[in-house]
Amino acid sequence: EAYTHFYRTVPMFSIPVMAEYGLLGYLVALTLLVTYNGKRGFIKGQYAKYGVYAYYPVHLISIFLFT
Repeated sequence: EAYTHFYRTVPMFSIPVMAEYGLLGYLVALTLLVTYNGKRGFIKGQYAKYGVYAYYPVHLISIFLFT
């Protein structure tokens, strides 16, 4: 019982982050995952959602153009 309870409360999929970024990355990832409350994000509305989706390709294009 205690063994399964531990694996239900600790997000185990954050552990691979530790291999890439070390202890600091692991702690940041674990903190974010533990404090997640199950609700959707703060972005409301259709225009805001697509603005966030558009940001990624726009910033990649700007990096490509200015480097």
